[in-house]
Amino acid sequence: MPGLSTADSGRLAVEHAGPEAERLLASLVVGHADPRDVGPGDAAALVSLALEHGLAPVLLAAVRDADVDPTGSAWAPLVEHARWVASRYLLARVEQSRIEAALAPLGIEWVWLKGYALAHSVYPRPALRPMLDLDLLVPAGRCGEAERAVRALGYRLAGDAPPMFRGVERTWHHTPALRSPSGVMVELHTRLHPSEQLLATPHLAWFRAQTVETHSAGARVRHLEPEAQLLHLCAHAILQHGEGDLHLQRYYDCHLLLSRTPQLDW
Repeated sequence: MPGLSTADSGRLAVEHAGPEAERLLASLVVGHADPRDVGPGDAAALVSLALEHGLAPVLLAAVRDADVDPTGSAWAPLVEHARWVASRYLLARVEQSRIEAALAPLGIEWVWLKGYALAHSVYPRPALRPMLDLDLLVPAGRCGEAERAVRALGYRLAGDAPPMFRGVERTWHHTPALRSPSGVMVELHTRLHPSEQLLATPHLAWFRAQTVETHSAGARVRHLEPEAQLLHLCAHAILQHGEGDLHLQRYYDCHLLLSRTPQLDW
């Protein structure tokens, strides 16, 4: 396997910090490497890397699938983190229900984006996908109304979100982040990308028409269909974050989406 070496013990070892460690982490979560072949020192380094890249719950699942007990081992920190991610997911589930119940009577259509949508549409279990916030696409003309409805649920401007003058949000593709009383953050999106040049309004209409509902873990989630979802993920990763901002979770999202959608010729 390129970038990896085999130590005298027969275990996989990371030759250098950086790309080699990232390659090994990626290989582990997609099933191309065996956690039983990773030494304790490398396991500790991979745990830190998985936490950084948003892959800790998935790495823990790979460790357990290999019949490795993480308790008392270098993998142990993954267990506590996975519990925390699961607890955050349960809070997000509550907020999904509250937000949808607030928007539906107003006739405001919504589509869940990115993390929350992916958690239910491509991940084996939603709690395997850590997320910083909930992203929701709403019609641009009704965004203000949607924001007022969400604020009526007790949401307030997140403390770390910069203040915006009235009307400035129309030049962005989402409103400032709002935080629920339980600490869940939500962004209301009016576009999938801030640039009209890169994503013209007529093309956005196509994305809005490409929606489907998925039932997963007792939740019913409306999200983009696979092709539209993949295009959005790629645009978000490259056009907004850039190739220099390597976050393996974004690429793992694409990997799962493609693996679950063989009809996509990618």
